[in-house]
Amino acid sequence: MKKTKIIVPALGIIAFATAASITGTVAWFTANNAVSVTGMQFKTQVGNNLLIADNQNSSFTDAVFGTSLTQTRKAKLEPVSSVDGVGFYYTTVANDNGSAKEASPFYTYNEGAALVDTDADKTANDASFNARYGVASPTTGWAGTVLYGYVDYTFYLKASLSTTGDRIIMNECTMRYNGAGLEASDKAWRIGVYAAEAIASTNDGVTTVTPYETPMAAGDNKTILSPTGADYFTKTEGGEPAIVDAVNGVSGIGRGDGFAPTYGDVINFNKKAIIYSAQTNAETNKVFKVVVRLWLEGEDTKCYVDNYKTLSADYTLSLSFVTELNTVDEGSSAGVSNIG
Repeated sequence: MKKTKIIVPALGIIAFATAASITGTVAWFTANNAVSVTGMQFKTQVGNNLLIADNQNSSFTDAVFGTSLTQTRKAKLEPVSSVDGVGFYYTTVANDNGSAKEASPFYTYNEGAALVDTDADKTANDASFNARYGVASPTTGWAGTVLYGYVDYTFYLKASLSTTGDRIIMNECTMRYNGAGLEASDKAWRIGVYAAEAIASTNDGVTTVTPYETPMAAGDNKTILSPTGADYFTKTEGGEPAIVDAVNGVSGIGRGDGFAPTYGDVINFNKKAIIYSAQTNAETNKVFKVVVRLWLEGEDTKCYVDNYKTLSADYTLSLSFVTELNTVDEGSSAGVSNIG
């Protein structure tokens, strides 16, 4: 692989706190037990041919792009499960070994109830999700009571690529707890990386971008990253890497007011984080909307209350993006394939 030609360091700082009164040993957290995601600051500095802009709601030009960006999120999370980071499902019932019970009711996670929450950068919540975790009337903000299944960090990257096969990649995704590496019991975090090209036109040296407003779909998923050593309850043995399964929907077989889960292979699991590969020479002023999505995977074998109830120190998340020269194939790219 040839050396990178532009290095784009990025730093995200996250502080996580957990509810001090949590008890139990099940994987899927019981009612009123939430892991708190507080104060993530996503920062980046970029080179002269790779620039970054905050999420935008109307057409914008080059003037919006810069060499640094900070985003902050504060939210309380409960576990969910997904094969693609787009459709999420959950249960509040599990066996003592952390797996879902055969009769566990599963539900679709759906942020359909309007609630503007600037701390979490959300405009809606899932009222049923909150109610099943004991929050009948969610109140907004970090000081409020609302619970979520995931949080997003959204931004635009603008690049000029010179040769077919040049790539924009994420080459670092490192999470630490209290300044050290994640412990063996702290593996339930997942980071989904999504990217879609926005319409950009350049006239008289000025590039105008139309915001990409379509919700990210499974086809926009570049990778779902887990900490090294993370494992799911369901997997196909002998694969390299092993094929792992998460909840992929709920069946129509009613059980109480919930439904039986269906499972599917986790797509792009720990695949190299390649945002884009140039298709032709001299692709100038290409603009991509990027979403970095964070959640606790309920089907992870370490996602149970006792592993998270005492974690009150800060987590840090360090990210970096680079553009790399054309490599022989995507397999030789330096894109990350795990949360380090």
